[in-house]
Amino acid sequence: MSSTPRSALLSLDFLSLEGFEGNPDVPPAVRADRSLTMPPSTMRLQSVVPKLMLGLAGLFVAIPVFWLFGGLRRLEQVFPPRRPKSMPQNAVWIDAPALPVSWRHGWWFGCDVSSSGTANYCRLVMASGEEVYAGEYLPCGGRSPLPVSTIALVPPADSVDMWIADKRLAKLAPIGALRDGNVLLPVTVLDRCENFRHAHR
Repeated sequence: MSSTPRSALLSLDFLSLEGFEGNPDVPPAVRADRSLTMPPSTMRLQSVVPKLMLGLAGLFVAIPVFWLFGGLRRLEQVFPPRRPKSMPQNAVWIDAPALPVSWRHGWWFGCDVSSSGTANYCRLVMASGEEVYAGEYLPCGGRSPLPVSTIALVPPADSVDMWIADKRLAKLAPIGALRDGNVLLPVTVLDRCENFRHAHR
């Protein structure tokens, strides 16, 4: 069998795929080594593809595990929603009931004083700033609006209980929970204060 060195074979003109495989002067064992006929770029690609496939497989496994153990909720704690510029400083973030896959799923609720000066004007918006509800509110037990500087809103213990339904309202309205245990209600349903004030203490 020829003892022609591998490096010498690489320098021959018959290294092209057709000439290399069909040249009778090349030993069969060498002709069987197809790596000699491959350009370096192809060999590098063949070594990268398996690693890439393994990485993608690991990613597809990691994402469901990350979600299963509350990864999105942890990310929201690290990167909390940013208050829209249109909302007052006293606005609070309220988490909505969890969805299978959700990111910043909830609302901002904040209050100013209405243009008439007779009530607080409260708004509920999505994380994007899209308005969900807006209307005039008053604190239970009072007939005048709270100064903006004294409004200390807190998220409700359970966002499911933050809504009030009443035929006098055009749609479901959010309740404004205050740090002192009191609540802000739409002015048209202030007669239901006792029910909601005790429920949110």
